[in-house]
Amino acid sequence: MLLQAPVRAMACSRDTTVAIAAVTDEWAAALSLRILLPLDSPRTFPILNHLDRLRSGMLGMRSLGDSLHGWSADRGNIHLDSGAVFSGSFDALMRHDTSTMQITGRFSVPIPSNRCP
Repeated sequence: MLLQAPVRAMACSRDTTVAIAAVTDEWAAALSLRILLPLDSPRTFPILNHLDRLRSGMLGMRSLGDSLHGWSADRGNIHLDSGAVFSGSFDALMRHDTSTMQITGRFSVPIPSNRCP
């Protein structure tokens, strides 16, 4: 399966969160990071099932068909590239009930401005 979609990003320095979301007619996916901007090192972050500490990330996706099937990442890594855009890659083991799948991907968005809700 290939998910290629426009992405949007937002950041909030108050709670150190960066969120990136992509939506198609069939799928929605989101990646969240707890990091300090501007980004220092390290640039590879572990994927956890919660964002309770700095330098960690989460990844989730779901189908948007007749029934919603949500997948969340149990483990993996998110790597951020250096440069003028907020880009990088991820590699994660996703779970839904008792099913698992390994996914990899890339993302690239303009560096998010600081917009806290």
